[in-house]
Amino acid sequence: MEEVRILIVEDDAALRTIMALILEELPHSVSFADSGAVALTAAAETFPDVVFIDLGLPDMSGFELARRFRERGSRARLVALTGFDDPATRAQANEAGFDRFFTSPWNSTSWRTYSLKASAISRRRQTPSRHSAHEAKTSGKGLIGAL
Repeated sequence: MEEVRILIVEDDAALRTIMALILEELPHSVSFADSGAVALTAAAETFPDVVFIDLGLPDMSGFELARRFRERGSRARLVALTGFDDPATRAQANEAGFDRFFTSPWNSTSWRTYSLKASAISRRRQTPSRHSAHEAKTSGKGLIGAL
């Protein structure tokens, strides 16, 4: 089974640790970001298959971060993490470009299952994106704009 590259964007250190423990049982490479800006940089370096994004980040909302990922051409599967399960929040997440929406308390089995399924889809979708990012890196345009 291929390693799944996951980026966890969560400003709460304790939650990041719990999420990593849940996902480490599977063949995952997990990286972390505690803000939107750090997440964009990390994604440009690691090309994640799945990005779990807390909607309440300190520097920008998770909705804004999802929009920025999509504007930069990221093909990663974006998963919203929130304690709010209302139609307006779900609609806003959909409009921002999220592929999946998880509300707390989160079901760890669902996370693991979703990350494995999403990686197969993302690998097929992300191949051109990785190539484009490599071209941008070698041409001096930088990786963040190629996401």
